[in-house]
Amino acid sequence: MAARWLVPVAGGAALVVVYGVTLHAPAMGLYHDDGIYVVMAKALAEGHGYRLISLPDEIPQTKYPVLFPLGLSMIWRISPPFPANVLYLKLLPLAAAIVWLWLVNRFLAYQTGRPTLARGITLLTAASPSIVFFSTILLAETLFAAFAWGGVWMLTRCERESPTGPRLVWASLLCAAAYHTRTLGFTLIVAGIVGLAIKKRFRAAVLFGSLSGVLALPWLLWTWSQAGVPELYAYYTSSNYKDWNVLFGFPVAQKLTIVSWNALFLLVEPGRLIGFTSGMIWPLLVVIGMLIAIGFLACARRGPGVVHLFAATYVGTLLLWAWPPARFLLPVYPLLLLYAAVGGLTVLDRWTRPGLRTAIVTTAIALAAFVAGWGSGTIARKAVDKGRGCLGDPCARGWQDFRQMMSWLEERTPPGATLMGTQDPMLYMYTGRKALRAYHPDPALLHYSADPDREPFGPPERMAERMADSAAEHLVLTRRDVGLEDTFLWRQFLALRSVRPLLLESEMTIGSPDFGVYKIDQGALVRP
Repeated sequence: MAARWLVPVAGGAALVVVYGVTLHAPAMGLYHDDGIYVVMAKALAEGHGYRLISLPDEIPQTKYPVLFPLGLSMIWRISPPFPANVLYLKLLPLAAAIVWLWLVNRFLAYQTGRPTLARGITLLTAASPSIVFFSTILLAETLFAAFAWGGVWMLTRCERESPTGPRLVWASLLCAAAYHTRTLGFTLIVAGIVGLAIKKRFRAAVLFGSLSGVLALPWLLWTWSQAGVPELYAYYTSSNYKDWNVLFGFPVAQKLTIVSWNALFLLVEPGRLIGFTSGMIWPLLVVIGMLIAIGFLACARRGPGVVHLFAATYVGTLLLWAWPPARFLLPVYPLLLLYAAVGGLTVLDRWTRPGLRTAIVTTAIALAAFVAGWGSGTIARKAVDKGRGCLGDPCARGWQDFRQMMSWLEERTPPGATLMGTQDPMLYMYTGRKALRAYHPDPALLHYSADPDREPFGPPERMAERMADSAAEHLVLTRRDVGLEDTFLWRQFLALRSVRPLLLESEMTIGSPDFGVYKIDQGALVRP
């Protein structure tokens, strides 16, 4: 008995260390969205309302729902000094991850009747480098996942047992909370209604749908009521949900390209979430994706329950969204592992002998655990070396370089200055200067085009127009080795400088010209 528990206990202890080390990395705002959430937490805590106070015009926030920044704002009220409170703010996504993993273990044991399988999937989920990363930075994925899995559990109990009033209320509250954390939560509400209807629980479906709809309505009303935002800030608003949705945007050829690439991404990304990388190992990633598809079909064939409908609706929505789906797969990652296990066992039962099957399963589990543990350990090591968690890039720039640049901006620019760059919320939080992005990307060109000369931010003059419209005074370049948007911003900067050589003057750089501050001559931006 003791020997059987030795490996999981040792692995769990190692994970505690990995999470603790990564949590203490001081970096904040390098992912952009995490900076937005902190800006919103500050705005709510200081009584500015739900507004992007980092932007020059402080527009209402309509892109990201309120629940995650609201939770951060409560911590901010207890510990307001920034950046000393960053560690405390990070406790929210970490606590949400712990609750989520507990729910994963309990739900999968309830769903499959196999507690050992549930524990294995839970531990492998916790060991994923992506889960470590997103549990220790200020993003809403783990809070969304906790609410979503709580909602799935309640809905599944309504399917299997009796849809009592308290269960339906709890299911509605949790699903609506998921929606108010990430708008992708609408997929859970749809799955709940359809799943209950399939089980001929029509009254429960109507009650759940009505209550969930009423609870979700405030966010819809808020976004609909905040119209007339300048085009300069379109990236920050709910218009993205229309502009980046394949159903409502893009020409037909681009629609087909985006959906095709997303289908390929969805096939290989689950293996990457475990910790495997592309390159020469891509056939293994394809095999993992195919096993997931086989396992999903095998589970759904026994009866399409809410959990399978949620997985299908959620992943189907990602297929139609113009952004690589890796990050958004995190909340359903334990389900993907379950389907991979079912798919693998289905294939092995048909084509192998029992003794060989046991050896293959043991080897696969050991390999997955090793790869995940190695990747998570690498993230922790980089967190120590660079002061920031790194996922999928070499972390060439340490956090100290970013802090050095922001200290220079705080000391050398006037308080009323406006900055432009990639990580604009971070610039605002650490310098107090208003800031905005230097571009509004076209996701089809950014992520789905093979043209090396493509311009996902538009021609160079587009950036000049944004500089003029915002009256920005400084352009901040923070190019990293594998930062795609930073790389294209650097390219656009070079192109703009070639046609307007007097527009941008170097003020300071750290190590190379693509990591520094450039003065914008607003006089050179005067339009004829």
